[in-house]
Amino acid sequence: MKKNNRNLLILTLIAVAVTLLFNSLIAVYKIKGNSMSDYFTEGQYVFCLKKNFLLNFHTGNKIVFKVLDSNGKNQMLIKETIGVPGDIIKEIRQDSCYWIQIIGKNGQKKTIALDKNQPCGTILPNWPIQIVEYSLDKEYFVLGSNHEKSVDSRSFGPIKQASLLAKVLFSY
Repeated sequence: MKKNNRNLLILTLIAVAVTLLFNSLIAVYKIKGNSMSDYFTEGQYVFCLKKNFLLNFHTGNKIVFKVLDSNGKNQMLIKETIGVPGDIIKEIRQDSCYWIQIIGKNGQKKTIALDKNQPCGTILPNWPIQIVEYSLDKEYFVLGSNHEKSVDSRSFGPIKQASLLAKVLFSY
């Protein structure tokens, strides 16, 4: 085999190996909708690291996952993780006020007020209150940043670890 042919074969094999490696580790998705408008705009592309045995998902990650839509078909969504395995999530509703309280594995509490247009400083005494609590075990609680328009864990509950597809690395 001539030296030029051998070099061409080596370069071709390297290109094929790099392409296969890239396709097995990286996914690219196009943003549709505005439920994550604080981070992404419609039409933008996100480059993601596909789920594998080395990848861990943490609070604050922007993730891609699948859920069943109202027709029973798989739908891919992108949201932010606010609760991870070991956390306790409390959805608290009172009248038009809505809070999410996250109690971490270490007992640390964080509260997110979701009704930005409402004067919802504190829970009002003598007003009916609804609390839904989730203890996450191999599950994640996710929210869109555009709370009024987002379909997220408030609608379909925590997502199973098996439903996770990828973690967003950057957008373009």
